[in-house]
Amino acid sequence: MKQAACLFEEISGLRVRESHTQETESEEEQQQAFPYLLRVRTNRTPNHLPVENARGRARPKPKPSRSEPTNNDSPGPSRAKNPRMRPNMIKLKSRERAKAKDMGEESLLSRRRSRSSFESLFTLGSMLGKGGCGAVYAAMRKSDGQQPGERSALPLEVALMQIVSRPPSCCYVLGLLDWFEEGERFILVLERPYPCMDLFDFIEELGGRVDECLARIIMIQVVLAVRHCRDRGVLHRDVKAENLLVQTDNLRVKLIDFGCGDLLRESSYRDYSGTEEYCPPEWVLSGVYQGRHATIWSLGVLLYGLVCGRLPFNKEADIIAGRLRFKKGLTKECKELINCCLQQDPTKRPVLEQILLHDWMADGLVI
Repeated sequence: MKQAACLFEEISGLRVRESHTQETESEEEQQQAFPYLLRVRTNRTPNHLPVENARGRARPKPKPSRSEPTNNDSPGPSRAKNPRMRPNMIKLKSRERAKAKDMGEESLLSRRRSRSSFESLFTLGSMLGKGGCGAVYAAMRKSDGQQPGERSALPLEVALMQIVSRPPSCCYVLGLLDWFEEGERFILVLERPYPCMDLFDFIEELGGRVDECLARIIMIQVVLAVRHCRDRGVLHRDVKAENLLVQTDNLRVKLIDFGCGDLLRESSYRDYSGTEEYCPPEWVLSGVYQGRHATIWSLGVLLYGLVCGRLPFNKEADIIAGRLRFKKGLTKECKELINCCLQQDPTKRPVLEQILLHDWMADGLVI
């Protein structure tokens, strides 16, 4: 812990806050008692998040899908007053079941387990977080015994997480350990990094933005996580600060939440599932996009937000215009990488390997 604290101070120039001994012991005891994360998701995912999120901050209503009729009299999404407010989520694709035979992966066939099976294996702890489509709980496994069950098709999110969690796994992607289905919802049993928080809250505690050195360390890990997904044929489609966990004692970053994901394909996508402020201009203009190109765009938005303390675009007109206003003091290399990722022409954006070899990324330290 002392070594990690020194590393944190060296990277960001900030001091790790020391908590009271009793609080630390209590948190450590809770982690030991509940070493897993349980993500409870509804099988019928709503088209958008509620107008108010779990943290009580107002959220603009999302736009309807391009495939749905639009009421011209209805107001569009309003611009958030707080530029650091969590962005507006839009989910324009229903969470269909992914059948193993369509994916060509025998390993995607998994056991569907009942609630009785789940309760016999796990003890549920406290709620750690809640979103519009589910909640996350701490959990303790009662034993390591496995129970037989019927083989069935998988919910898409489960299938994608199984693909990216297969050995050799990636330390920058949160691992799926097990899953259960009960009625209208399914439960994902995930590894639990500790101590950790999501990147959005981590940045907030550091004053709303980070210096380039810390941003570089975060981005290297994010790019490696996305590259692992790409190599496994998975498109995450919602890479943003809220979907990244930071382990605060060693700055290890993990990509989470594949609820907006899909199988990666070479053909164009005609439905967008993700966060409005991160969607690429080609989707806004024509309603189609390539998964690889859209991923690079989202990485540019993420990096801009890390070093500037706000998102570059808050509405469709901003995305189309593509004008960037950088904070003073940023290096030429950092601004160059952001501009490359946020090219209006998707074919001119770099690939993941080019990002890793960029001058700004070259001096980074992977933890």
